[in-house]
Amino acid sequence: HLSGTCRDSASPAVERNDPGIKGIDIPPSELCPDLATGNRSLKEIMSALEQKVLLHALEVYGSHAKVAERFKISRTTLFRKLQKNRV
Repeated sequence: HLSGTCRDSASPAVERNDPGIKGIDIPPSELCPDLATGNRSLKEIMSALEQKVLLHALEVYGSHAKVAERFKISRTTLFRKLQKNRV
């Protein structure tokens, strides 16, 4: 469960010099490759999108603790979400 919204860019837990996650440059075709063919459910698409956002956040923030703090989730929840789609 992610609290807040995409518009919620200010967080008291994030430092002022926080690089932030302002946007993710993912082409629509890569984001939802099966959207046109209808091969994936909404749940599968949202799960894949969540995975991409979390992986991008790890690149930006550099640590699981900072990502969990930024999204206001526990580190345990973050690890569970990251492992959920791994093969």
